[in-house]
Amino acid sequence: MFDSDTDTIGIKPASRLAPNSFPLKPKGSCDNRVINIKPFCMEHDIRIDNTVRFRTAAVEDSVLVLDLRMMAKATRKKRVKAGRR
Repeated sequence: MFDSDTDTIGIKPASRLAPNSFPLKPKGSCDNRVINIKPFCMEHDIRIDNTVRFRTAAVEDSVLVLDLRMMAKATRKKRVKAGRR
């Protein structure tokens, strides 16, 4: 779901076989998940050039609401190798 008036994306649980569904994929060793929604963004003329995180996210009536105005570029912390500091 996309609301162009409020620049928000709504994501709700769906069957993997449902039309317009996008699978969640595990990311890392934690419970993090990622969604590749490039086709959705292209269809709605949403331009996202990098991996992003949303500073605010809310669940409303079983819908994850992501505000495109509250995006930040996702950055990785540099790893410290064992024995080095």
